[in-house]
Amino acid sequence: MILETQRRPVAFRFELRRATRSEHQSLDEHPAFTALAAGRLGLEGYRQLMALFHGLYAGLDASLDDSCHRLLPPGCEYSYVRREPFLARDASDLRATTAPPAKAPQPYGSLAGLCGALYVVEGSLLGGAMLQRATAALLADHGERGDAYWRWCRDAGGPRWAATCGLIEESASTARSRDEMILGARETFDLFSDWFGRWQDKASYEPASMRQTTC
Repeated sequence: MILETQRRPVAFRFELRRATRSEHQSLDEHPAFTALAAGRLGLEGYRQLMALFHGLYAGLDASLDDSCHRLLPPGCEYSYVRREPFLARDASDLRATTAPPAKAPQPYGSLAGLCGALYVVEGSLLGGAMLQRATAALLADHGERGDAYWRWCRDAGGPRWAATCGLIEESASTARSRDEMILGARETFDLFSDWFGRWQDKASYEPASMRQTTC
């Protein structure tokens, strides 16, 4: 007897990942993030990076939060959490000059477009969780505070990503919604890349000898 097995459809978040691979890779390879991960980012470079993070979410938070209240279905397990309060605390602890708020995107016209944006925003918490040890080490070396955002990424990233994936899969029921989701994700990756393109790398690195070696 030949047993036929049913092949499960590929989860759409994997299709999103394939469709936005180049945009995602470009953002991951930003010099500030690569230097931070490698332990080469100086305190001034970190201050500048966190000021940009604050400006990004100072402009983006309200748009995402308002769109979630307007578009999410009743009983949805997902809810947006504003990032700006964490980043404002970090900017204050670091004595960083905050950047002007980023220009907020146009109101999202569909749940699918919103889900594309959330794929990028919530997915970034997973990367943030991976960078948390590097930020903690950098600040410890200089006797500074200013990593509330990264610690939140570490603690909240997993559960928030699970809820986001559930929302994405429920919202990817038609070809149109899938196309809108891919477009929303690409536009959000572009927003992030354009905004962090303001980062200046002059005097942002420090020699490896200036960093303490830990066992």
